[in-house]
Amino acid sequence: MAAAATGSVDPMTDTLRDDNRLFVALDLPDDLRRHLGELAERLAGEHGGRAVPAENLHATLSFLGRVTPSRVPEITTELAQSAPSATIPARLDALRARPGGRASVIAAQIELESADDAAVLDRLRVAVGEIADVSGGSELERPIWLHVTLVRFGRPSPIANLPDVQWEQVFAFTGITLYDSHQRTAEPPRFEPVATVALETPA
Repeated sequence: MAAAATGSVDPMTDTLRDDNRLFVALDLPDDLRRHLGELAERLAGEHGGRAVPAENLHATLSFLGRVTPSRVPEITTELAQSAPSATIPARLDALRARPGGRASVIAAQIELESADDAAVLDRLRVAVGEIADVSGGSELERPIWLHVTLVRFGRPSPIANLPDVQWEQVFAFTGITLYDSHQRTAEPPRFEPVATVALETPA
């Protein structure tokens, strides 16, 4: 189990635009992002859709949307106080097309190795969501689904025969970052780090 963090958040930017689009994500190790980026390209070639670039791959913990900039320090303080202090062991599960029937994404599902870590992350998700006033709280009542989105579809598409990928490695999330998503026409979004908590590898 990873204990609650006692360190501070490292600010990545001094300014935040008013029309921000914020989310909190678990950061993947670089080698895993590269591997999943290659898989995303292959899946997009087989099923259509647009592969998520390797540099954009992450596991979303909480989508906050537009947040009043004056409230962001509360969110970063909550990250510093409530995030786990150590890296979070996890493993990749099966590929999933969501929602079922006609999918908007293909994703790699993630399972945490520890139920205690899952509880810590869920409390963090709810805490930052309440600060940001996410959907009046309704979004926070949904169970968390940890995953990495690999392919996005412009229109819902019927997806069948996803490969039965045999994941062997256990990996560790290396950080928790608050991002601002800059949407761009005909290009993938650019994710700007606002603040991050680095998770330490246990001795």
